[in-house]
Amino acid sequence: MTSKHMAVVGTGSIGLMLGSFLARNGFDVTLVPQFRPGMAELLNQKGIQVTFGTEQWTQPVRSVFWQDIAGDEQFDIVFITGKSNDTEDAMEKMLPHLKSDGFVTSLQNGINDDVIARYAGADRVIPCICFAGGQCPEPNHVMTHDGYFIIGEPDGSSTARLKELEQILSCVKRVEVTDNIRAARWKKLAEVCLTVPVATVSGYPQFSGFEDRLVQRVFGRLAGEVMTVEAACGVVPGPIMGLNQAEWSVLACEEAPELSARFLATMRMPAPPQTDGDMPQTDGDAKKAAMAPEDAYSKDIRRGRPLEVWYTNGYVGNKAKEFGVSAPVNDRLCEMIREIEAGTRKAGRDNLSELAEM
Repeated sequence: MTSKHMAVVGTGSIGLMLGSFLARNGFDVTLVPQFRPGMAELLNQKGIQVTFGTEQWTQPVRSVFWQDIAGDEQFDIVFITGKSNDTEDAMEKMLPHLKSDGFVTSLQNGINDDVIARYAGADRVIPCICFAGGQCPEPNHVMTHDGYFIIGEPDGSSTARLKELEQILSCVKRVEVTDNIRAARWKKLAEVCLTVPVATVSGYPQFSGFEDRLVQRVFGRLAGEVMTVEAACGVVPGPIMGLNQAEWSVLACEEAPELSARFLATMRMPAPPQTDGDMPQTDGDAKKAAMAPEDAYSKDIRRGRPLEVWYTNGYVGNKAKEFGVSAPVNDRLCEMIREIEAGTRKAGRDNLSELAEM
């Protein structure tokens, strides 16, 4: 058991999941709410209510609001779990409490390692891609599921601190170690760039509508742009959701039943015959859509919260401009979401038609 003193910054679903499992396994961990002072008091008094499959338990934890961290308290490892929007804020608050030989690990969507490196230094960052999380029906209740982490040193090397991080995170979820963490980061970014904002503009519940040919065509346009920008950044693009760049280009423009079926198999969905004008019509499809969760951006719009899309699709658009390539569909998708946020546009399949024809 490591004696490292760890902080989990952010108390959303990922922060509560990570903090509860670390505490359950006896690690010295402190949960640090960024914006809600009362959250620390709630967690200290009532702990974290954890639902994991059929298991339920209450996990006592230590929590300190960032402003109340003692001036001399220093952490060996700082896990950043909040939205990409809040990365700079998290680093400004936690950098004074990071040991000189400590490091920061981001479990966020998006690619934030360069932001963290500006504060802590590139040699004090270990990226982590998180395919785990859940939902929080109550502020101190996390409903989580099986998942996994991918970790790796930025330069691809094998280090003692990487092995220690693997041991720590293995007590939470399964861990994969890679020597190409940049490619893994871009793969996760691409998946987020496709699934979440397309749900927002189309009106489909999250993780549904994949059988719709319009969704597949828009996915093809977005995936092609993400892979082009990825290559411009010096990373060799790998497959996204089972398809390579050439295959996504075909699916964006043509009827390609074999490619469509392979994509749906990757997403673990059946492949019913559909055309551009078809919507899922079976009772099973309707039931699945009704049970699917609301997408993250629509939920944030409804709650008046800042959106993360500017750090996912917006990141792709900004990198495209930096390297002299184009990402017009990603840019237009961001504009559409801004219009939906402002109340000047409604979600619907017409938005997909516009994006597919660009």
